[in-house]
Amino acid sequence: MAKAKKNSETAAEKLSAKKAAPKAAKTTRASKVAVLLQLTNEEAQNANEVSVAGEFNNWDKEANKMTKTITGFETTIELKKGSYQFKYVLDGEKWINDPTRKLVDDGAGNVNSVIEL
Repeated sequence: MAKAKKNSETAAEKLSAKKAAPKAAKTTRASKVAVLLQLTNEEAQNANEVSVAGEFNNWDKEANKMTKTITGFETTIELKKGSYQFKYVLDGEKWINDPTRKLVDDGAGNVNSVIEL
């Protein structure tokens, strides 16, 4: 009998662990917001590749490559609520701002686009 009791406790513990895991995942996802970034072909100055570099990826121009679409480029980035400065990087060399976003002075003589969540 002790063996049966042990098995039922184990099953209950497993069920409890399964129920707890999805809640933790939902909380993590819920704390982030999906941000769609888009750049038209004209805005991208006919670049072959575009990426996004900013405070959210330590200004790494390789971290967030955008997908080429018929009308330009786009990507979705999940960010925690806050304010993030960023720029688009065209063909790995030319840094430009998002023409649809607010611009801010970074305090070092540069102007960057801003995502505010």
